[in-house]
Amino acid sequence: MKDAALWFAADPSRYRIVAYGLLVAFAACGVAGAISTRADRALSGRWATVAFLALGLLALAGGRWPTFFVKDSLNNDEGQAVAQAITALHFPTPWLGFDGNTCGPLNTYVLDIPALFGAPITFFSTRIVNVFLEFGAVFGMYAALATTVSKRVARLAAIGPIAFFALSAEAHYLQYAGETMSLFLASACVAYIAGIARWKHPAIAAFAAGLFVGGIPFAKLQAAPIAIALGALALFVALARDGTGAWKLRRGTATIAGVLVAPAVLLGWAFAAGSFSDFWYAYILSALGYILPTEQPLEFLTASTEVGPYFDCLIAVAALGAGALAVLRPRRLSGTQYSYLAALFILAATIDAIYSPRRASLNYLLFAIVPVAGAAGASLDVLFEAFKGRTIVRIAAPAFAIASIAFAPVASFFSPYPWLGSVPDYYESGPNPVTAMVERYVRPGDRMAIWGWRPQYFVFTDTIMGTRDSISHYQQTDSYNPYFAYFRKRYITDMQTIRPRAFLDAGPDSFDFQYGTRNGHEDFPELAAVIREHYRLADSYKSFRLYLRDRD
Repeated sequence: MKDAALWFAADPSRYRIVAYGLLVAFAACGVAGAISTRADRALSGRWATVAFLALGLLALAGGRWPTFFVKDSLNNDEGQAVAQAITALHFPTPWLGFDGNTCGPLNTYVLDIPALFGAPITFFSTRIVNVFLEFGAVFGMYAALATTVSKRVARLAAIGPIAFFALSAEAHYLQYAGETMSLFLASACVAYIAGIARWKHPAIAAFAAGLFVGGIPFAKLQAAPIAIALGALALFVALARDGTGAWKLRRGTATIAGVLVAPAVLLGWAFAAGSFSDFWYAYILSALGYILPTEQPLEFLTASTEVGPYFDCLIAVAALGAGALAVLRPRRLSGTQYSYLAALFILAATIDAIYSPRRASLNYLLFAIVPVAGAAGASLDVLFEAFKGRTIVRIAAPAFAIASIAFAPVASFFSPYPWLGSVPDYYESGPNPVTAMVERYVRPGDRMAIWGWRPQYFVFTDTIMGTRDSISHYQQTDSYNPYFAYFRKRYITDMQTIRPRAFLDAGPDSFDFQYGTRNGHEDFPELAAVIREHYRLADSYKSFRLYLRDRD
């Protein structure tokens, strides 16, 4: 693999041939199926569908593969997630073995899947998991549209998000973000909601839809508006489908039962382990304190140079369906039109989730990438149904596909893909000096605490978190953190009970936008006392100081 990766990375044109060749082939299949009845029939078979979706996965991976080789975290949030995943292999209890801060335990557990196949948990493995989750989110949208609308529209709708995820060069949209798992769970839920409406055994689909709904808030609490909307939609569809009262009750009960599974398992586990209060303070109450008192600017969703044009293009297409309904004023809505209204409802909940923290974090925009494409796809079928003739299909289908790609990020087309240099760096550069310093004293599997916001050193050294926090942000500042004293007390408790082998103070070199680490751990007197009593300074590099615990 090394020689092949280096060869492709050596010339940007080789990358473009692979990335754009696969994407154009994928888009061409989508357009062909929309404008040709014969092609639609050919692509609708079981194995043809599998081949089309496999081509979509290859197109996504073909654009993203250089980012697999980035040695450092693409964003500090990614480092947190991987450090927690390494720790969860040994101490999996949520909010006790690890605490994901604003992210729930499901965001961590999914990154441990490679370990089931004997692979180490690294940034490399995490980005592969990330690509599969993004593809799974697109597949969920495809399955929902194919079930309730049509396969030709489902294929067209998949082009935009695949192009976006494949071509984006912005680290916020390439990293494993806290939003990715929620996006996957929500799309899977939508696919099963479609199954409630159309499948032969709707109660099974209702239970599965509820299962995913219940999991969404335990991936990221910010996605709760999406979970509430999908739960209400699933229950509505379960009760609205034809059948006797007994069958409606069975489907409704199955939906509610599914919703309760994830909360019952995770919170029951936390209660039994004694970490339920940590769930309440660290995950629920502190999240409410994290919300800014000011309103988020309305233009946030469209101001991003990458997401903005993509969202503007697809939301314009999504609005066309509403225009068609307003003009036609049907006495009774068709199944396609109901699906379109449901897609708009889901998109509205997604936008609410994006704005709910009132913060301008670019990774929040990931929530919208798939739902806006689903709404645009459902809108297209409303237009096709309204005008019926094939002329509009032949014009609109390729126009939609071209626009979806054109407004996806295309920085890699006009300049060398910025992440190609990561491939030779991955193979040819050695460990950074801080990693080398730590590895002289600490072995893989040892427990280490890090004071500051540098969780990547857990990943580089394959060490287990020495406290339940991968970062110490909540112990360093009381800004929008009403539970500052709680987090500090918990950190001291972990240091005293876990007694990590090493303590790394990142000091001023830590990522720190509120200057909580400018003077190192000495700013926290109780922690400084623990370090003085039980640890000795072993080594240092610039502002990094490594302490080792005295043998008890």
